[in-house]
Amino acid sequence: MTTEKIVSVSAQKPDANHIVVTYQGGQDASQLIDVLVTVDGTTQRMVNADQASPLTVGSSTTFTGNYSRETRVIGKGHFEDNTEETLLDTKL
Repeated sequence: MTTEKIVSVSAQKPDANHIVVTYQGGQDASQLIDVLVTVDGTTQRMVNADQASPLTVGSSTTFTGNYSRETRVIGKGHFEDNTEETLLDTKL
């Protein structure tokens, strides 16, 4: 049986053209490999520059586009035990 992992991802919309998603860490930070972030159908993979795991706390990715209306942001984490969890599902 798998248990829910405790990690956090946040999203901010500093202006109508950018969304910034940041990995905040958490109790299970050492097990997180990457986060797939989807903003309005566009997906980016948050991973360390050297592709090593675990993902570094404070890592972020920026999306650029027209986000003047409400925008859905989804982040799915992939862990060392081959599980996947939705870490973020919000509208900005």
